[in-house]
Amino acid sequence: MNALIVEPIKRVERIMRFLAAITFGLKLYPTLIVIDGLDEVEGKDIQADLIKIIGNAMKDVRLPLRFLIASRPEPHIVDAINKLRSQFPEDRVSIMDLREDTLVHRDIRRYFTVKFEEIQANDTYLPQDWPGEDVVDQLVDKASGQFIYACHTSCLHTIHRRRDLQLYEVCWRNHLATNPTRISTNCELYSHIVRNANRRADMLRIMGLLIVINQLIATVKAPSGVFARRLYSPRTLGDILGLGRGSDVRRCLMDMHSVVSVADEDPYLQIYHKSFPDFLLDPSRSNEFAINVEDLRDTLFSYLVTSSFEHRDTTLRILGQVIVAGLPPDLNTSSSPPNSSSPQWIAGILCLDSRVVMKIVTELHLLLEVGKADEDIRIRHESFVEFLLDRTRSQDLFLDLDGARIVLRDVAAIVRWIYK
Repeated sequence: MNALIVEPIKRVERIMRFLAAITFGLKLYPTLIVIDGLDEVEGKDIQADLIKIIGNAMKDVRLPLRFLIASRPEPHIVDAINKLRSQFPEDRVSIMDLREDTLVHRDIRRYFTVKFEEIQANDTYLPQDWPGEDVVDQLVDKASGQFIYACHTSCLHTIHRRRDLQLYEVCWRNHLATNPTRISTNCELYSHIVRNANRRADMLRIMGLLIVINQLIATVKAPSGVFARRLYSPRTLGDILGLGRGSDVRRCLMDMHSVVSVADEDPYLQIYHKSFPDFLLDPSRSNEFAINVEDLRDTLFSYLVTSSFEHRDTTLRILGQVIVAGLPPDLNTSSSPPNSSSPQWIAGILCLDSRVVMKIVTELHLLLEVGKADEDIRIRHESFVEFLLDRTRSQDLFLDLDGARIVLRDVAAIVRWIYK
């Protein structure tokens, strides 16, 4: 650094100062040096040393240079930059987080808008408001601050051809087919991140559980923030997976800072890039790192049903009645009364306090859809019913529906007798 950059520039700087003096203050702009992909340099110590060396050079002499360092936010790199910031005035070192920077999202939005306008100009059959702001919003959201997902116009032409606008799924499939080199590079990057992760097996279970939670929440109309405190905290994730305290979960994710929020100041974990779950769920791309979500989904179902141990048995009785009431008509349920899976009915036929029933079904609103006390309870996910009815999966939560059928049959008979 001293031999090749600092000393030669100091000699040139003296000449430039002389030129500035004789040209009455000619303004000289600094040269920008871009270091891209610092995290890809072999060796964490070397990566941190490069930052330290640059900092020392800039501290010892005011070089007419600016350094722009691009990198994934690995902990040791963030720590080295923070140490560097402490040695300089506030305006000398700054950090831009592309995941959160509004200018990045603005530029990606502008790109999509321009490309859609070009398509529309060449197709007079498209409506004036095509494809709509909601389409652009979804595409910008899927890009997650990465221009690689926006820069291939084949994605946009696929949307144009399909007209049904299944957005990113269509775009991504076409992108895979037409840009294998780019996608291969992206898969290699994610594979590199996962391969070098600390406690990889536990880390993949945590990531898989986050993906499962996101999938279930996507089917619920309530915003994800409603579930954040309960499900996204490291402590809760540790409880579900049997990993102990929240700090243990953070340690499992210590090498995943580039794809998931892990900082101590973040109370809830969040996956940054929408493409990372796609990578983990696709065995053809993630290979040995692929996640099978079935077991993790069952683990989450078990936790949600048993998280309130005082009501576990009551919860199972309620779920049994809801499932039986929703079965196709048979000898036991063919004449079941209307709204026979409503909280009001279930409280009556099971001799329960209606407030207890409402409390339980409300706590399970990630799995159950419930309106008023006299409206049927509906199970949101067929996979949850399959889990409860498969003894090998649900084990001590297995539901034998015979008892629930008998209760509903007897109630139906009483109702028929009353109205006869």
